[in-house]
Amino acid sequence: MAILGIDPGKTSGAICLMDQSGLVIDCRVMPETSMLCDLLESWTCDHGKIKAFIEKAQTMPGQGGVSTFRYGQHYGSLEGVLICLNISHQAVHPATWTKVMHAGCSKKEKGRKAAKARSLEAARRIWPRKSFIATERSRVPHDGIIDAMLIAEYGRRFGLSN
Repeated sequence: MAILGIDPGKTSGAICLMDQSGLVIDCRVMPETSMLCDLLESWTCDHGKIKAFIEKAQTMPGQGGVSTFRYGQHYGSLEGVLICLNISHQAVHPATWTKVMHAGCSKKEKGRKAAKARSLEAARRIWPRKSFIATERSRVPHDGIIDAMLIAEYGRRFGLSN
């Protein structure tokens, strides 16, 4: 069984596929829904059964109504794709996976920027040779790829028995 980690942001999210040993097979910035269907279908053909772990949708402080609605629509589209492709999935609250995956991180400040720094620190600890960049032209690690990888790793460690 392969494990799929999904950071559901439409423009900032990503998906990551790994095997049960923790080997990262593929990570990508979130594709358009139609391309996502084709990609997940090909991954299912190539790697067999997949269990997906998707970060649970929630409102963010200061987020406007329109952006919250669009985020919810995209999240629903992702769930629909998983259901249509018969991919078992489980929603994971952000506080749940970050508490586990950020354990041992040195940065204790609060806020979104500090949380992203802890995610990068945790990811570098697990995958020290990975660059986490989205494209060859990118200069900084992609937050969505980092989160998708950590969500997949969380699912690999704690979610496969559910």
